[in-house]
Amino acid sequence: MASNDKNPDETIIRLLNSDDRKSISLIYKYHAAVLIKSITRLLGSSEDAEDIVQDLIITIWERRKEISLRAPMRNYLLVAVYNRAINHIKLKGRHSEFVADISDTDLAQIPDGIPNVNRKELSKHIHIAIMRIPGKARAVLLLSLFFKMSNKEIANHFGVTVKAVEKNITKAYRLLKILLHATK
Repeated sequence: MASNDKNPDETIIRLLNSDDRKSISLIYKYHAAVLIKSITRLLGSSEDAEDIVQDLIITIWERRKEISLRAPMRNYLLVAVYNRAINHIKLKGRHSEFVADISDTDLAQIPDGIPNVNRKELSKHIHIAIMRIPGKARAVLLLSLFFKMSNKEIANHFGVTVKAVEKNITKAYRLLKILLHATK
């Protein structure tokens, strides 16, 4: 791998495509720490985060013939691990803890003077609405909001134009507005 250290993702993809198990250890070596860190706070447990990341890497290996990975892989992996973390929270019944965590941090910008704002309830509705946004629009929104990626970075990740990313973000926000309005 010495000659490809500059771009390990291309080496990983090549090894995956040739059914080389070394790809598993390389995914872990180059991406696991960032993935684990990105969901540890969300889950409240580094052990759960590590389990989810390991499960994701194993799933990538098992489904290597079905999925089409492209370099850079990090953005794909971040969205995949975030979705798995959300599913884990739902399965563990920790949805309310997740909602409380969001309401204490991400919704802190809501002015205190706004009457009748129940931060927990609002956070719960936002989370549910985001999870109801269809596929690519949700992925683009998550990459933009939670992983602070630029439209150009998202476009490069998906192999689309910046205009297509902007349309997906607009679509996601429009759907989010409709879904949140429906919960009033």
